[in-house]
Amino acid sequence: MAKFKDTTNAIIDWFDGHGDVNEVTFGDGGEVDLSSQKTLPLVHVIPVDATFEVPTTNYVYQVIIVGQTVEDETQAKLDILDLCAGVAAEFTKSVEGGYLFDSDVRLDGAVSSTTIYKDRQNVLFGWALTVGLKTLNKLQHCG
Repeated sequence: MAKFKDTTNAIIDWFDGHGDVNEVTFGDGGEVDLSSQKTLPLVHVIPVDATFEVPTTNYVYQVIIVGQTVEDETQAKLDILDLCAGVAAEFTKSVEGGYLFDSDVRLDGAVSSTTIYKDRQNVLFGWALTVGLKTLNKLQHCG
């Protein structure tokens, strides 16, 4: 059975090992001050929801991927958005392709995303992903 802790640690470890990510944090969205972060690109993993059923448990995470540019040019902003989107696409492929988890964990629908565009604070750009994971509960007979 894929437990919450194991599933969450696998997500954190995947991003932590990615060459385009400099820092990975975990917890409530308010626990990381995006306006003062200096080690970017950054990924922040937030558990949002869980549905417990007999054959499966479904977990929903928000995964924030942000970068920063010091240039106030359109191409520099697009470069950061493109880099973060590439990391998101690789993560999605790793989950669905079975590289990140064993056969007991798969995507529960498509990964959706909204853009992050904080041009007035410290020029942060990126994506806030909503990732649903369906985990198989293996029944164990005790007796």
